[in-house]
Amino acid sequence: MTTVFKHMTLENAQRLSRGEIRIGSFSYYRDAEHHASIRDEHEGITTGLTHDAVITSATYQETIVAGLKFVTDTGGTIDVSNSSFIRALPPVYIYSTTLINAPGRFPQYDTIIRIEDIELFGRIIVDCRRDLFNGYHSGLVNYKEQVYAAMNHPGIEPDPFFKSSNFQGDQEFRLAFIPAGEVESHVTFSLNEIRNAFRTGLCSIVT
Repeated sequence: MTTVFKHMTLENAQRLSRGEIRIGSFSYYRDAEHHASIRDEHEGITTGLTHDAVITSATYQETIVAGLKFVTDTGGTIDVSNSSFIRALPPVYIYSTTLINAPGRFPQYDTIIRIEDIELFGRIIVDCRRDLFNGYHSGLVNYKEQVYAAMNHPGIEPDPFFKSSNFQGDQEFRLAFIPAGEVESHVTFSLNEIRNAFRTGLCSIVT
């Protein structure tokens, strides 16, 4: 059982208390329209950059670029300059919370929801919306660079629980929902079970 906090505007917190929830996909959180503190253009992907690299060899040579093998023979040249090697996760939905219970920590939000058991909260959502979700995973987010120099690098596999180190102060704990069908940018729906969670104490508005 993990207790977490959801920082929101008062309007959205009131909607959640009435049972209405929004869950976004990776593409939703990469959207340029989001506040800078939320938007992560590398959410769900890793990118290897080559800059001005050109592979040349006097003899047979194997060069690894972002985990891919490039082979050149005697006098061979491969121009991989200014290339991006992108690895992307299959689409999933994520619901972000934090371990931080500090008013004002996220200035764009004025209200905090306390969720006593985020794993139970996730199970409620999955059980009620099997048409949308086949299941979920939960865990703390690890922060590491998602963009790297690709030359002679084995590549970085994307992970739904990895984010850029730019966000490491967020102490994010997230739910990653496995979609049951085609993934939209985000889904919004209402559940009586979420409204009841505020009556039973599983969820509460703390500030």
